[in-house]
Amino acid sequence: MNELIKKYKGECIIDLNGTYTFSDLVSQTNKFKKQLSNKIRNHDRVLIYSDYTFHSISLLLSLSDLNINIVPLVKTTESEYHEKVDSVSPHLILSFDENKKLIIENFKLASNSDEIFKDVTNKGDTGIILFSSGTTGKPKVMVQNLTKIISSIKTPRKQKSLRFIILLMFDHIGGINTLFNCLINGSPFIIPEDRSPSLVISLINKHQVNILPTTPTFLNLLMIDESFDSSKLKSLKLITYGTERMSEVILNKLNLNLPKVKLLQTFGTSETGILKTQSKSSNSLFFKIIDDGKEYKIVDDELYLRSKTQVKGYINYNNDNFLSESWYAKVDLVETDVDGYIKIIGRKN
Repeated sequence: MNELIKKYKGECIIDLNGTYTFSDLVSQTNKFKKQLSNKIRNHDRVLIYSDYTFHSISLLLSLSDLNINIVPLVKTTESEYHEKVDSVSPHLILSFDENKKLIIENFKLASNSDEIFKDVTNKGDTGIILFSSGTTGKPKVMVQNLTKIISSIKTPRKQKSLRFIILLMFDHIGGINTLFNCLINGSPFIIPEDRSPSLVISLINKHQVNILPTTPTFLNLLMIDESFDSSKLKSLKLITYGTERMSEVILNKLNLNLPKVKLLQTFGTSETGILKTQSKSSNSLFFKIIDDGKEYKIVDDELYLRSKTQVKGYINYNNDNFLSESWYAKVDLVETDVDGYIKIIGRKN
């Protein structure tokens, strides 16, 4: 990754502690590489227990070209933390103390757990272990190919001058996708201390943020927050929304309150990666999948996906949704219009 970003010299990350350049990021990444060089072996599972920070991103980059599986994990409840850690049995757990010093902890491995995680590393690539949202019960564990995700990112070069704010989670496929898009294309981004609407509005105004990738739930909270003032969001050019269904009510409110902002519906899964999309318009819930590396089909109103960045299956769950010929059953129900656009209308189950 350093080879991809070291050509940039300007601002990279802006957070509570200040502004870091791309050169700062490359330097810190190299420091972590040196610090960890004798502690990590091929095929290891290395857990990063942190949310977005300059140091956690540097740490992620230092691991991103190794033949290992990286496990990003945002701080959560103690029970959920232990459940997820036990499910992947990492060789190392990396975290930071209050002074940003790296803490390296060895983990006691479960027996006979290694081989099931090696689908990606056996190919010589870097894997990233993700968890489903857990809405249907115990979180499902899967290994995505981070090397393929990074190599598939080809965003327009004009993005370089645009500023992002990072809200989607560090351990979520949407957050990972946004992060690497910004880094590879030289786009500076702001990391909020927390994800409260009032703080996000303040940071967008202060740093003249242009692009806000987020969820419909957050957008609804943003508009009903007492600090909401469209004049503070004049710098916004684009809001991308995904990870859950958008309601027409919220979409209409967004268009009414922010009429000059383009709205784009994103789409993807941890299982298949993020798909490039095109919304029919800012006030429409219909969109097209326009991604050369992704395919879809609709059978009996149910959406099926197939992708070059698709996981082999779940580590700890049945794989009924992974069908023959590499099709993945998303269990989303859709409708189509005469122009070939699709709209998510519900879940099969």
